[in-house]
Amino acid sequence: MQLRREAVEVAEEIRRENREAVENVVSDSVFSVVFMFLVLRDNIGRSVLFRTMGRAFGGLSDTGKAFLIISAADIVCGYHSEEGWLSAVNLIW
Repeated sequence: MQLRREAVEVAEEIRRENREAVENVVSDSVFSVVFMFLVLRDNIGRSVLFRTMGRAFGGLSDTGKAFLIISAADIVCGYHSEEGWLSAVNLIW
């Protein structure tokens, strides 16, 4: 009976993790589709966005650019790497 209860608990935990993973995929997919729709639809807004990003990104050091790229990848992938935090600490100090 104890083994059965533990098996049921493990199965429920796996179902909960799977449900959260599916919710994350759906959420990221909806965001991506809406963002791409807005970027492709509005020419003036797109040009302003790219010009602003070019100014902000162009003025950064190579370390700053690497930090932003790593941070963006971490956000997209859903985890935070050690390299991103080390770059942040190096930029601050």
